[in-house]
Amino acid sequence: MKKKYGLLSKFIKIYRNSKKKQISILDNKKENMKIQLEEELSKFNNLSNLREKYKKENEKYNEMYNSLMEILKSRGILFNIHNDNFKLKEWDKLSIKKVNEVYVLTDKNGQPVHNIEKKYNNTIKYITDNYSYSLTVIRKDGNLVKAQLRILEKTNLK
Repeated sequence: MKKKYGLLSKFIKIYRNSKKKQISILDNKKENMKIQLEEELSKFNNLSNLREKYKKENEKYNEMYNSLMEILKSRGILFNIHNDNFKLKEWDKLSIKKVNEVYVLTDKNGQPVHNIEKKYNNTIKYITDNYSYSLTVIRKDGNLVKAQLRILEKTNLK
């Protein structure tokens, strides 16, 4: 009987030690997961704060954009065109066309009268794509013609 109890006691001891090792391993995993969770929460909070910061910045830029668009709508954009024997008269309508990656002001016959600088391409593209506009010769003085681009209304995008 003593042998049975000794053997049983030894088996229980081995089993208990095995379970203690498993518990220890699981405790280590638990601690590592807690640390990872805290790190992830910290990253999440940082990203959330960054998102809020960018959201406020975006609202500020939207406000500035809307203010600038209101100014453009109320005042328009003036173009000074050197009159090289163009047959332009006051109140003639002009149009904007894209020719070889450059936007060009053209007269009613489709003849180019002024090239818009390339640095304004994005702005002109945005205006022509998203708004109705009117481009009119408002003054003609000797060899200088002034044209005004007025933004009328937002077009319905399809």
